[in-house]
Order: sequence, then structure tokens, then C-alpha cells
Amino acid sequence: MAPGSAAAPMVDDTQIADLRAQVRDLLRSVPITVQCDSWMRGVDPDFTRAVAERGWIGMTWPVEAGGGGRSNLERLVVTEELLRAGAPVAAHWTADRQIGPSLVRLGTPELRTEFLGPIRRGELIVCLGLSETEAGSDLAAVRTRAERVEGGWRIRGAKIWTTSAHRATHAYVLARSADGERKQEGLTEFLVDMDSPGLSVRPIRDLVGEHHFNEMVFDDVFVPDSRVLGMVGNGWAQVTEQLAFERGGVERYLSMHLVLVAMVEASRLRPDRAVDERLGELTARLAVLRRLSGDLAAGLDAGAAPTREAAELKLLGTLFEKDVIQQGRYVLDVCGAGAEALDLLADGTAAVPAGSIRGGASEIMRTVIARAEMDATGLPVVWNRDLRDVVDAVLRPEPGTEADPAAQWRMVVDLGWHRVGVDEGAGGAGGDLGDVLELAVGAGRHAVRVPLWQTALAGWTLASSGLEEAALDSGATVLVGTGLTARETAGRLSLAGHIARAPWVMADRMTVLAVSSGERHWIVRLDPGTATVTDEGTDLADQPLGGIDLDGVTVERDAHAPVTPELFAELVYRRDLLRSAAMLGAVEQACVSTVEHVSTRQQFGKPLVAQQAVAHTVADMVLQRRQVAAAVQIAFDAPAERGVADIAVVIAAAAATEVATGAHQLHGAMGITREHGLHLSTRRLWAWHDADGGARAAAARLGAQVREGDGDDVLWALIVGEKR
Repeated sequence: MAPGSAAAPMVDDTQIADLRAQVRDLLRSVPITVQCDSWMRGVDPDFTRAVAERGWIGMTWPVEAGGGGRSNLERLVVTEELLRAGAPVAAHWTADRQIGPSLVRLGTPELRTEFLGPIRRGELIVCLGLSETEAGSDLAAVRTRAERVEGGWRIRGAKIWTTSAHRATHAYVLARSADGERKQEGLTEFLVDMDSPGLSVRPIRDLVGEHHFNEMVFDDVFVPDSRVLGMVGNGWAQVTEQLAFERGGVERYLSMHLVLVAMVEASRLRPDRAVDERLGELTARLAVLRRLSGDLAAGLDAGAAPTREAAELKLLGTLFEKDVIQQGRYVLDVCGAGAEALDLLADGTAAVPAGSIRGGASEIMRTVIARAEMDATGLPVVWNRDLRDVVDAVLRPEPGTEADPAAQWRMVVDLGWHRVGVDEGAGGAGGDLGDVLELAVGAGRHAVRVPLWQTALAGWTLASSGLEEAALDSGATVLVGTGLTARETAGRLSLAGHIARAPWVMADRMTVLAVSSGERHWIVRLDPGTATVTDEGTDLADQPLGGIDLDGVTVERDAHAPVTPELFAELVYRRDLLRSAAMLGAVEQACVSTVEHVSTRQQFGKPLVAQQAVAHTVADMVLQRRQVAAAVQIAFDAPAERGVADIAVVIAAAAATEVATGAHQLHGAMGITREHGLHLSTRRLWAWHDADGGARAAAARLGAQVREGDGDDVLWALIVGEKR
């Protein structure tokens, strides 16, 4: 929603699907030239007019201002479908994305009348006059001056790196109208006709010789008072708000999408496990970026100005697109791609360096994120606020101590948390998967040494398969057997094989085993004494490890049940989701500990966070936290799809490495001692990183799933949550 507009209308899945279909129909019916970075380089006035005819420019502006009155989610759907195809949208992009919303909020009635209608009809091309030769990334270092004269202003100076200035009808210009104590003071925004006397445009060719950059020189260019946007002298506050629109769009991560599609197509020529892993990792990251983009759109619809969220999306998108090109070199080489794919790679290679500069350098984005984090508290995702507060109160140990596992388990049993997620009629404590997620996050955040979510998962598994929940008060765990054999005869199930170093497998606790043989699947309740269990020590997370010898083990009719492939898959999904949620809790605690440390620890007379390198490391850590939270939410929202749990596994594993590394770096020597509690989080992250096959196996499954689709349909469905 553009600032100042009414509440955005609610839209349902059917409306979204219909809108996607309309955009795809347009792309099939209108001939276009596709390219990477098409929102910057693809200028096609005819295509822009076709988009305008369907009401897709100015979609979110209020109806009373001549706009479409639609939600930012709907605009997101339109723009992502256009960028997915590499459509030439540059002619209207800036006017639709920034100038229109600014006019809605700040423009006079006369300015709105003059500009909003023509922009919506695709008749105006507006360029941004912000950057200057000597300013670099310091936007406030504006030297272009606007001097008050009768009836208006005279502008003198120059702007550089102005995209599409040679095609534009108008320029948005930030100029210094007065001097103040701070360089952010005395700035004013203007809308300038490109045919104004004294305004000249010099082409600047990019590194491959294309012309989309320009220098604009203002030699006493007269601008009437009526073309001032907003308040005189308030330009800095206005432009920083507008940057949220520039930084937070889907263009920040879809500019290289054609290269990613080419990689998927090439992988079908020569399937390769390593290629699948790389495609899976990129798919997981792209799905998270889309989730964050949707959250940002929801924030705009709610009337927020999500400056931090836009900076996060911009930085993550920049890093993602750089890696698309880097991985593209490997994939296209290994798979023997053709000339068309290699041309796309070359196109993207030349375009991607600009991503870390335009809209604000990556270092600036890290500074914005780090400053915001100093005032932030808690995770952005909550499934049950009341339960989270209780979990924190119960599981949080005394400062500087580790909770006693036996006492902690007694509290868990007394509260019935080990049976959460199972209907009361089936012997459980009630609640849903969201409640179990809160328990898993809390277990990770407070470094519990009891099988809390594992036992809850065991209870759900037994109840779902119709088996009795025996001995859950002693704790239980769930294992998905690999390399095992099972044969059912006369209602008895004979097992063979060995499972080594399995977490929470103990001789006095139940193990729930999920095993498959051919196309058949079973859930097996292994009560204490059913199989030979050996103590195999502990892992880095202090979880006990045990081995189970199943050779010659026969399970009676009441202790096993055949299950459908769907139930078997949902069990695996829940296991991966809950472990990822526990990792989210550990990531959160490592970030909280680090922020507290760098805010209070003094060095050279200042808090550590005053050093730019420290602040930027904090920013990278909290970005990882944001991604894990988004990935867990993606998986939670689509429980029937196996691929979404793999997204959470891949993202959580990447975060485990980055957050643990950053936390230990910033804590210094004290962080690698047993005396400091940081190890309680980082050791768990290291242990869980490789559990149940680890992130590489999950990425390979995702990549294979994408590769086996048609075009980029499966990839796109995973990214946007589209049903197939």
C-alpha cells in the first residue's frame, strides 16, 4: 500500500492464481525481447503500454488518487511474473515503484493530476537524479544546488549514473536548497522536465558497451514552485523513506532468474549430484527471499515503512544474484550447456556487479541492519505467544548455569509438554504443530538436554499410526531407518540391520522407528529391551548417542503398524521442521548473546559495535536468523509438501555455520571457554548441522525435484507457494 492510502483489500489464493494467469497470458500474447536485469535495461514503451492497459501500473495507489486501490501482494505477483520472464519493464519501473507512491503521499493535488494519470497509462518515463560524482554512496553529500528565484528555483550541478535519462520524459532530482549544520539538512526534491532549457544528457556506456547510464548536467535549469515534491528542506527524510520502495522489490533477487532457469535446463542434459546440490541451495535461498518479499509487501499493506526489511532484502538479493552467476559458471560447464545459455550467463555476468552498488552499497545496508538490531528484541515469527512466554520462563536456566536435565524433564512431564501436538482423546495434551514448534524453538534457545520435541514427535507418530503411547513419560525419540530390512509374516514384523550413533537412543527409553521396505512403510514401537542398545557417548550438543542392533528382532502385532507413504513423508517432514526450529532457537540465542556482548564490551574507549567490521558481522548474523525464521515459516505453512522441509534444512544449516563463526569471532577468547554460555548454542548448531543426512542431502533432493520438473515450473512453485 502506498503511504497515505486506505487499507489494502484482502485477496485470496484464487484471486492470486487468476492474476498470475493473466500476467502469463500477456507474456504469451505480446512479443518481447527478454534479458537479464530487464527492469534496468529493458525499455519497451509498447510493452509498458500493454501492461498499463491491464491496470498493472499504479496498482497500489488509492482509487481517489487515480490508482488501482489494490494490495502490495497483488503488485508483487505481477512484478515477479514479469521479471521471471525477463520482460522489458524499465520504461515504467521507477515511476511505478517510487515516484507514484511519493506523489500520493507528498504531492500537491496539481502534481498528482499532472503526473499520476500519465504514469498509469505508461506515457511517462521518470529517471532518478540522486548520485553525484564526488558523493559515492554518501547520498547526503549532495552538491547540486537549487537557488530560490521568482516563481521557482534555478538548479545547477550534475547527476551521474542516471539510468534511462536519455529516454526519460522527467527526472526526479534531489538538490541542496539551503545549508544546515548537518549535511542531511536543506535538501529538497524536484520533478524536472527533461526538455528544460539548460539540462543536457551525456551517455555513459557500461563495461560491455551498452548505453543505459547517463550524466545529467543542470546549467541554470528553471523549475517552478509547483514542481517541488513535498516540503522544501525535507528532502532527506522523504528520500530515505522512498528508498524502502527501491531496495525492497523483487528486482533485487530476480534480475538473474533467466540464468538460474538456464542452469535448471542444462542440468537435465547431464544429471549430476553436485549440480543438484547447488540448484537445491539456490532454490532454498530464493524461496526465503520470496517469503521476505511477501512479508515486506504485507508490511506496506499495513501502512508500515519497512526500512530495515528493505535493506535486508536488498543485501540478501545482491548476495544471491552474485552466487547465481558464480554457480552458473560451474553448472553450465559441467552439464555442457549450449550457446544460448552461455550468452545468458555472459549477460548476467556483466550486469551483476551493479547489484551491490545501486540502491545503496552492501556495506551501507549492513550498517542500516546493525543499527536497527541494537533496538530489536525477539524473533519475528511467533506461533503461540502465550506458550512462548511460558516456555521461556520454565526452560531458561539461571544466568551462567546449565539446567539439571533430570529436574528439567520432571517439569516437562508435569506440564504435559512431551505430549503436546496429540489430541487429548488419543492420550495427548492437545495443541497443534505450531505449539510443538514453540517447544522446539525454546529447547534450542535454552539449550535443553532433554528430548522435548523428540518425545512430542514420537507421541504424534504413534497416535497417527494407531499404536499405543507407552512409556512416553521416560522420554522417547524417532528414527527414520536407512539400510534396514523388514518383512511382515503372520502379523509379526522381522527386522534386520544396525543404526549407529543415533541421538537420544537409550536402553531405558522407547524408540519409535519408521522403516520402509520396497513400497511398504511401517511405524515400529521399540520398547526398552526389544532390541540391543549400546551407549555410544554424546554428540557436540550433549545429546546421548546410542546404537541399535536389529538383527533377529521380531516385533509383535501390537507394536508395529503399516502406514501410508503420505504419513511416512509427513513424519520425515515434521522431524526436519522441528529440528530446524530448534536450530532457529539456538541461532536466536547466539545472536542475542553477541548483540549484548558487542553493545557492552568496551575497546579503545567505545563499545565494540562502534567498529564497522563488528557491526557488519552482527548484520550478517541477524540476516541468517531472519532467513531461518522465514524458512521455518515456509515449511510450517505448507506441511503437505516434502520440498519445503528441505528448504528449512538447507537454510538452517547455512545459518549454523555463519552464526557460530560470527558469534565466536566477536566474543573473542572468552567465547571459546566453558565459562561462557555461547558454546551451549554453537555446539548444538554444529551437531544439528549434519543430522539425518545433513544439508547436502536436503539440497540434492531439492535440486533433483527442480530438475525433474518442466521448465522452471517446479522451481517457481516452490518459490511462490503455488499449488501443482
